[in-house]
Amino acid sequence: MANDVSQPDSGFAADTNEVTLVTADSEPVALPLLSKDEVADRILDWLVLRLKTETGGAADA
Repeated sequence: MANDVSQPDSGFAADTNEVTLVTADSEPVALPLLSKDEVADRILDWLVLRLKTETGGAADA
């Protein structure tokens, strides 16, 4: 995951973040500016989907 903390609406002093999900085996997934709670939800959803894909559907949603 990449998070440009130099942006005024992202990082430690803000309630929002704009992140990019990065893996070695797929294209980066850029998320829009979101609340930190929504970023966390999106990351978890993305991880569950990846686990299901990699394990043939064995991960619980």
